[in-house]
Amino acid sequence: MPVVPQYNGPKVQEQATQGGYQQEIDVTKGARSLAQGMDVVADVTDRIATRDAETQANTADTEISAGWLKWDAENRKRYQGGNAGEYAPAAEKWWKDTATGYASKLDPFSQRLVTQTLNRRQAASLGQVAQYVEGEKEKHADQTAAANIDTTIQFGVS
Repeated sequence: MPVVPQYNGPKVQEQATQGGYQQEIDVTKGARSLAQGMDVVADVTDRIATRDAETQANTADTEISAGWLKWDAENRKRYQGGNAGEYAPAAEKWWKDTATGYASKLDPFSQRLVTQTLNRRQAASLGQVAQYVEGEKEKHADQTAAANIDTTIQFGVS
């Protein structure tokens, strides 16, 4: 706004402060830095926990799989012929007991990881058991029929 000059007396005039505006201090800068640091710590902690859970799950999977292969090899000899039908329930019981035993040793995250793998292994194993049982029953039926034929022939000859 234009000022009319006055030559008599003091002059009053509004004028901007020299040096510009006062810089605002960012009070959240430290908090943001702290939050970023905590985020990095949380990411590292998550990675460590995930790695440890995966290690536990892989160890349990390896031990259970090795245990199944050993149990399967030992018990196929026991469940042959007429008692082959008892093999499938025994295998299901083994899987149930083993899963329960290992589940108590693992933390929940490891349990979730190993459960996915073991469900597939159990299904495949029980499928193989069913095939084995069916084959043994068929073989037993053939042997029984052959024995019946032999005794019928012997009976007819004598």
